Amino acid sequence: YEVCGSKVKTGLCELPQLKSGLLFDWEMTDAGAGTLLTIMSLAGLCSCLFCIVYTLQIIVKGSAARILKQVVGFNGYVNI
Repeated sequence: YEVCGSKVKTGLCELPQLKSGLLFDWEMTDAGAGTLLTIMSLAGLCSCLFCIVYTLQIIVKGSAARILKQVVGFNGYVNI
């Protein structure tokens, strides 16, 4: 699916890359859509990281802490 055509041999294509979809319906430019999606993806990654850390904190501080201490504190040579 050609955007700039076969006439362009070198250089940048000046035609918009956004052809359809929700961001196209909102009449966003390519730069605006890229910025919005970058911010949304970073927010999603940060929220997932927060959830992972929170879950691990609950596991380590909860009732599984005793089991973890027994497994990790078994023998120094075996743990290595």
